[in-house]
Amino acid sequence: PMDVERVRACRPRLPVTAMSPPVAPAFTSSLSRNEARDRMGLADETRTTILVSGGSWAVGGMREIVEAAAAPGDIRVLVLCAENDKLRQEIASQFAAGHVDALEFRSDMPDVIAAVDAVVHTGAGVTGFETLAVGTPLLIVNPIPGHGLRSARALHDYGLAHLFSSVEELVDLLRDPNQLRAATSAQIAAGQALYSAPNAGEMIVSTPARRRAQRRRVVGRRLVSLMSILILTIMV
Repeated sequence: PMDVERVRACRPRLPVTAMSPPVAPAFTSSLSRNEARDRMGLADETRTTILVSGGSWAVGGMREIVEAAAAPGDIRVLVLCAENDKLRQEIASQFAAGHVDALEFRSDMPDVIAAVDAVVHTGAGVTGFETLAVGTPLLIVNPIPGHGLRSARALHDYGLAHLFSSVEELVDLLRDPNQLRAATSAQIAAGQALYSAPNAGEMIVSTPARRRAQRRRVVGRRLVSLMSILILTIMV
């Protein structure tokens, strides 16, 4: 939505509509945090709980993040290893379960994201937008080069995420729950507002149908006009 005016300035005759990023409907439905924590086995967890994600490939210096976050002992760390079996095995062998948990590829990501206090991401792809849709704070550190870094900077500049210059700076915030809530409340609101716009996926799917319906209406009007002309001609 923040880029609408810039696009309009470049192409003033082009219709431009702001839409929310496409995510599965489950991420934008009303999720109960308590119920999600129950399903994730976190109902009795009192420590700040984070999900560390590097996307489906689990990349971007995740080991450094996990080691730094786990060191103080007052942060529960879930590591989304996804399809990276090597990382999952390393995490499982290095840390005690219940303090640091290595997760395989998950199909219940709405629950996973809703159950934690923050998502620590090394990029700004789909997982980032799913986090915004759920309403969980999005914290970015060690973003992957290229599109990951550019997207992370954009999300930070637009107030949708926090981009940290170091893992130490990130951990300092995570260790203070009150400061974490204060620092991310506006970001959560901005992320939720992002999804008040029309859904991009639904718009894309429905556009061909609308165009077909519009063409049918045009053809119908033309047929009516032709029939009227024919009737008038016959009458004359």
